[in-house]
Amino acid sequence: MKRFILAIVISGCAVLTGCDAVTTPTEDVTTDTVITQTETQYLSEESSTTANEKQLQMKIGDESVSVEWENNEAVAALLDHVENEPLKIETTNYEGFEQVGEIGMSLPSDDKQLTTIPGDIVLYSDDKLVVFYGSNSWSYTKLGKITNKTESELKNMLEKENTTITLETK
Repeated sequence: MKRFILAIVISGCAVLTGCDAVTTPTEDVTTDTVITQTETQYLSEESSTTANEKQLQMKIGDESVSVEWENNEAVAALLDHVENEPLKIETTNYEGFEQVGEIGMSLPSDDKQLTTIPGDIVLYSDDKLVVFYGSNSWSYTKLGKITNKTESELKNMLEKENTTITLETK
């Protein structure tokens, strides 16, 4: 009888140990699956938000240029302004290093002393867009930088007496 009880106890321990080993990985897998589903849902929501955001696009004359826009109130105000209709800015060459044009409205500014380089786009005096193909030091609010043109290409595009710069959303 003692052997019979001992056999049952040993069998019970083996069964319980075996069940515990099987249960633990299943619980871990379930936890990992839940985390993965949550991460996937978060990434999916983040992607759809990014996809729905509008972006500001610039053309100089008829040529689109790539711009890395600043994340500031002035750029946000421009984006809001051009959301339904493009903004055409007639610009004039100034001093042989920049094109300057009236935006037609005042924008929020956060002027800082800057030394500009070719491709810089700034706000001057709250209501003027300036695009540089040369360099200057003054107090501006930085709006962005043209990223897909060389200094020589910018000079060819901007050294004219007048040009049209168009801002729109894409």
